[in-house]
Amino acid sequence: MKHNNYWPQAQLYLYATCALFPEKISGRTLTTDQLDEFIPHYFESDEQSEVLDRLKSLRFLDYKRTDYSDGIAEFVIDDIDDGKFTDYLYEYLEKFRNDELLGDASNKPEPFKALQKRLYAYLSDSTRTEPVINPTNIWSDWIAGDMRQRPFWEVILTSDMVNSDTKTLDIGISATKNSINDEISVPFAKLAIQNPAAIASDTKIYTKRLAANLEIRNFGNNERKLILVLENEQSFIFHDSLRTDMPPHSLMKHLIANPGKQTTISYVRTKLDGCADVKNLSEVIRDCDFDKTLKDIFFDEMSRTSVRLRQNPVVTMDELYKSSHFKSGRIVSLPL
Repeated sequence: MKHNNYWPQAQLYLYATCALFPEKISGRTLTTDQLDEFIPHYFESDEQSEVLDRLKSLRFLDYKRTDYSDGIAEFVIDDIDDGKFTDYLYEYLEKFRNDELLGDASNKPEPFKALQKRLYAYLSDSTRTEPVINPTNIWSDWIAGDMRQRPFWEVILTSDMVNSDTKTLDIGISATKNSINDEISVPFAKLAIQNPAAIASDTKIYTKRLAANLEIRNFGNNERKLILVLENEQSFIFHDSLRTDMPPHSLMKHLIANPGKQTTISYVRTKLDGCADVKNLSEVIRDCDFDKTLKDIFFDEMSRTSVRLRQNPVVTMDELYKSSHFKSGRIVSLPL
């Protein structure tokens, strides 16, 4: 199939959703207005059926349409072939990367390298390892409805599907209000950096030192877990639950409330709930999901008979990812 001209952004969003996140559409009952996010209808819902009919004829997907007497139409899309969407999208994105797409000379986007530089400059400056990007992060003067060609989805998807420098974790359209209180739609993508060296030579995102805090949170049904919160608002949840009648919970609750202060085993045995039989404080900390890497980061002192939680610890993402528990998935990112 030939890809000579720039696609509308809505078409890119539809194809990217079907290629990367088909579960967002497949099997859902969508009204004409809900489907408008992926296939804009400017006058009537037949425009949406025409697009779906073409995709169905190419065996990219199947769909059923139901019309009601009040003029409302509903669509159910299923049998999405994400492989076909991926292949078709990849061909288009390769042409985009090679600056081979055609467009109005007076309205043609910047060359790909310049656009990539805009995206990577933002990623390099971000303190988050999974930044959420919208067009204003690439073009400071972007506004919704801008008639200038601003290939947001091309830039985002090429960095993932062609260059493999990032991984797209989520895409969507968020509703917000502009300066005059009009509701506008803003596309966004959540990315994970796969190739830091390509994003920025100094890999600033991984070596920036961040203040770190430990918390215990209740997740319902009296289930409590340890949470690591970084100053960039990124949080991580530890795998093991902390029972309120067991030593790990009692000791960590005490240490978090008393950072920088030494706690001895005699104090733990006599003052903390459920700890009368504790024989080794280091083992209790290990039962809280602290491996050697994390112990070195968060504790000034660690032995069988005494322990001291570091006051105001700082950490880099590079240091955290050296932890065996991060590598194995025992400690994972907590959605914002």
